[in-house]
Amino acid sequence: MNTLYQLVKNTALFATAAAGVVGGFKIYQKWGRGEEVIPLILAWLFGLGFVQVIFWAVGYYIVGGAYKGVNPTSGAESVAIEAHNGALVIGVGISIFSVVKIYQKYIGGEDVIDLLYKWLGALIFLFFFGYLIEAIL
Repeated sequence: MNTLYQLVKNTALFATAAAGVVGGFKIYQKWGRGEEVIPLILAWLFGLGFVQVIFWAVGYYIVGGAYKGVNPTSGAESVAIEAHNGALVIGVGISIFSVVKIYQKYIGGEDVIDLLYKWLGALIFLFFFGYLIEAIL
């Protein structure tokens, strides 16, 4: 059973890696043509991250048997902490891409002061609620 799981896991990881490389190459081609790529990059990163979460959940909960004998409260707290850390990483990634987008608009001659205020407000919101969640947990 374990060898079958490893075979399926390795095949799925290889397929995911191949799809990630092909998707990244298509994004690179569009970037070279001057097309808008920020939403594509975010979708690409979200997709790769989602696959990673699925692999982790299957390995930890189903194959590892971590769901057995877990107090529901402590299990919920550990999942909440993992979700919080994942949300912070995603938020930082989106903020970096947002800075790139603002910089592109600035280089293009647009007024970006309003966008900078919105970006800063979003960062404050993200980290304030991250701190609040950590304090609660």
